[in-house]
Amino acid sequence: MEIVQTASSFASKVRIEKGGADPLNVDGKSIMEIIMLEGIQGTVLTIHVDGDDAVAALEKICAMFDAGFGEVD
Repeated sequence: MEIVQTASSFASKVRIEKGGADPLNVDGKSIMEIIMLEGIQGTVLTIHVDGDDAVAALEKICAMFDAGFGEVD
């Protein structure tokens, strides 16, 4: 999974949170935890990054979301 590979390339801790009726907060470097999010298109996620390279990590991860992970409608 591209997001796990990208998050894992940084030293910072990456957490991804899904709110709503069934909230969940997972490790962005764990493919199993990312799968548990069940984040389909339109799911609102919050990304928390903490560490020395947090800004670079957040920028890279947000760019992936903005680009739609390379998928075409």
